[in-house]
Amino acid sequence: MKNFKILILILITIIIGSIVIYIQTPKVSVLMYHDVFNKNELPENVVDKKGRIVDNCIITTENFKKQMKFLKENNYHTLNLDEFYDFVVNGAKIPKKSVLITFDDGRKSNIVNAYPILKENNQHAVIFLITSKIPTKTSKFDSKKFQHMSFDEINKSKDVFEFASHTHNMHKRENDTNKAFLLSKSNDAIRKDLIKSLEYVDKPYFAYPFGSHDKKLFSVLEESGFKLAFTTRKGKIRKGHYPYKINRYGIKEKYSINKFKRIVGN
Repeated sequence: MKNFKILILILITIIIGSIVIYIQTPKVSVLMYHDVFNKNELPENVVDKKGRIVDNCIITTENFKKQMKFLKENNYHTLNLDEFYDFVVNGAKIPKKSVLITFDDGRKSNIVNAYPILKENNQHAVIFLITSKIPTKTSKFDSKKFQHMSFDEINKSKDVFEFASHTHNMHKRENDTNKAFLLSKSNDAIRKDLIKSLEYVDKPYFAYPFGSHDKKLFSVLEESGFKLAFTTRKGKIRKGHYPYKINRYGIKEKYSINKFKRIVGN
């Protein structure tokens, strides 16, 4: 009986110790943005009759500025992709307060409205580019349209942004089924598209269009040379997380600053 009690105490100690280690293990929130527009310069058809933004892919410059200010004032380290990869895959040490900021698509609003804020705060972010949509010429910014960054704008913003893949030309859905191309096309077609996209970006990292993915894509991504792939599912990331199913928090305009604090909090 005595030995049994000792065994129970040992097991309880091990369980409590494991829980403590789990709680203390660093967790990283990956933030996902798309477009950043000034409140008085929103594109058409993105607000309701009460003036509320109904497009969850848009956040106002004013709110984005508040969020980045919070990160700066609370000493959050904005990771780059290689730092994040090293943490996830190799268990490398990172600052306790760390966050990864990402943008999807490569919109022109990123450089016009987000870039100055990030630069002023000495912060780093990632843009996942749809590489077939990169214009060769730089056009004037029109807040009423959804435009893409040009090659010149990409090159000039690399002091703040690094660039990864959002496919070359597969950010699309089938007309008849609405199924994402990455789920409907052959592995060979997907592989060719992914490898093509790598010709235009800095880093071999990937974000799934619409967040759509399945098991077949994991091997295609690995074979194509990609190190991590990002979804649209919520959840913090710890070391050892599966590299081709990285969670992200889509940041919406309606989120209060308190909700933002909870999302990034460790």
